[in-house]
Amino acid sequence: MRRRLSGAIGIVGSLAFASAAGAADLPARAAPPPVFAVLDWTGFYVGAHIGTVIDRGSGGTVASGDGGLFPSPNFGGRGGRTGNAIGTLDGRDLFTGGHAGYNWQTGGLVLGVEGDVSSLGRIDDIVASGRARLGFGTPQFLIYGTAGVAYLSQSGGRAGVFVGGNGGNGGNGGAVPGLGGDAGQGGNGFGTLSIPAAGGDRVGFVGGAGFEARLSPQVGAGIEALYHVFDGAPLGGGLARDFLTVRGRLTFHLTPAGLPAPALAVGDRWGGAYAGGHFGAVHGLSANAIDRVALAPGEAGETGIRGIDGGGGGGGAVAFAGLRRKPSVIGGVHLGYNWQAGNWVYGGEADASFADNATFETLGTVRGRLGFLSAGILFYGTAGVAIDRNAGIRTIFAENGGPGGDGGAVLAPPGGAGGAGGRTFVLRNGDTQVGFVVGGGLEARITERLTAGAEALYYDLGNARPVALPATAGRFFTAGSGTEAFVLRTRLSYSFTSP
Repeated sequence: MRRRLSGAIGIVGSLAFASAAGAADLPARAAPPPVFAVLDWTGFYVGAHIGTVIDRGSGGTVASGDGGLFPSPNFGGRGGRTGNAIGTLDGRDLFTGGHAGYNWQTGGLVLGVEGDVSSLGRIDDIVASGRARLGFGTPQFLIYGTAGVAYLSQSGGRAGVFVGGNGGNGGNGGAVPGLGGDAGQGGNGFGTLSIPAAGGDRVGFVGGAGFEARLSPQVGAGIEALYHVFDGAPLGGGLARDFLTVRGRLTFHLTPAGLPAPALAVGDRWGGAYAGGHFGAVHGLSANAIDRVALAPGEAGETGIRGIDGGGGGGGAVAFAGLRRKPSVIGGVHLGYNWQAGNWVYGGEADASFADNATFETLGTVRGRLGFLSAGILFYGTAGVAIDRNAGIRTIFAENGGPGGDGGAVLAPPGGAGGAGGRTFVLRNGDTQVGFVVGGGLEARITERLTAGAEALYYDLGNARPVALPATAGRFFTAGSGTEAFVLRTRLSYSFTSP
């Protein structure tokens, strides 16, 4: 054994000596190029963002009023007052959107231009900007300032609706020989009142700063603060003429400068199973989706003072429906499997998502995916079946006040009973709805097994079933039956197959 080992060492040593001797007689060769070049920030990029409006997104409150106190009649029962509902209007404190731009880098200086569009609620409520950027960049970090023109558009419409029941009639007076009783007083009613939301368009200025870190040649994550100033009167909906936004950004660099072709090929194998999580916002597309309610029952009427006096009618109830105008936070998990044929990637995916919006309380999908790889980024479309557990508020109901009781034939009290105050009801959906989902996205690797992505999905889940109204008289407001939504979300996925 020792002889074999010594012989092997001798052969290796002889080959090494011979190679060195031969190399000494050959002309010197240039050193091979480095495998990785230094990245800079030059090139096109696109991405998605989610953010909040700081301190200027409150929608405020509105009150119905109770109609004031009735003066009591001489002996008949006083009518009850209507309920006083205090409703909260939806603010604009959450938004999502997309951005795209181009950077030029010279030394450590990075110049660029960027455009972005964000939705403040329904898709047609937007804030957008076109900006220049100037910053300092290293291969891994970029710090920049930015300024430009801003545009704000709000659709207007209704922010909320009050409905109120009628007041109940007062009871009739009774009589004893030679003496008639007083009738009770009718209760107070409210009716219906819509709270408008101002709409319109504004042009203004935007300026701010941001920071981005390169997670991989194709993927960057950052944070950006922008201050908006608009001319004209505030448009309402919780937004003032000037407001500050802060948003998190996920950006995909489509043409990462300085990255050699071999490095782009690494990670281009996308076949296999994967799982991960996602986070974003769901934008309901209905203009009449109820988000919050305020309820105020009517006051009961008073009893007639003497036995022959009628009771007062009950006051009508009041209910308020605040209509949803802002998006809702949504998050969940997904899993799937990919197959790859060259640059084409196809597969299937299932996901479950949970939102702070009862209409889209639990969303699930089973989808096919088809995509194309370019420069290390997967661009794909997706479509499939969607299912939703809809527990949203469908109807608010305000009952009429009850009638007062008639006076009797005896002078001694008590008189006619006061009418009951109107009641309030909230009726919810209890549907499991099935529909379709369609959308697209892009995804790139952060490490060999981790990928980051952004995805936009449109859901159409059909119409919610009607709900049965209470078997009593009153007024009501019913939300729209359509269940459509747009979801913009970012993704982080782990591949169980090594690329």
